[in-house]
Amino acid sequence: MNVFLSYKQKFLTCSLLVLLSTPVLAMKVHQHMSQEISVGSLIPTLVLKAKVDAVSGLNLILNTQKIIIGYPRENIQAEYIDGKLLLNGHAHLFINGNKIQRIYGAYVHVPNSLLKEGDNLLQVTLNSHRHENILVNGKIISSTVKATVVEGRVIQIKSID
Repeated sequence: MNVFLSYKQKFLTCSLLVLLSTPVLAMKVHQHMSQEISVGSLIPTLVLKAKVDAVSGLNLILNTQKIIIGYPRENIQAEYIDGKLLLNGHAHLFINGNKIQRIYGAYVHVPNSLLKEGDNLLQVTLNSHRHENILVNGKIISSTVKATVVEGRVIQIKSID
């Protein structure tokens, strides 16, 4: 009987530790370090566009320059243009301040289920493959649009940048 209680106590203690640590871990996932663009690198740009989807939500289009957006690969060879480093990375999508997903290409669909009634801020940031925010002069490279939802449908999209 004592052995059973010992295992039960261990299980409950471990379960409690997991439950208590989960919110802390979730907060750490969204707090990224930053990488300031070095003098020898090209300065990436990002312009976010959005269009209402015919079925649900909206479609985002990431117009980027001077960065290669894609899935992280091993042994990426450094690329240079006019002697300056061309960065590799990906983007992060935030909706109303909450990180939703990584983006590895120029297009992403946002379903209505991720949007609330009223105004929604959709922000995309550029990130290194080490998940560092890419900064220029101390500012994160990002672009934001506002989508207004009425009765479950996106009725207006406006660039915030």
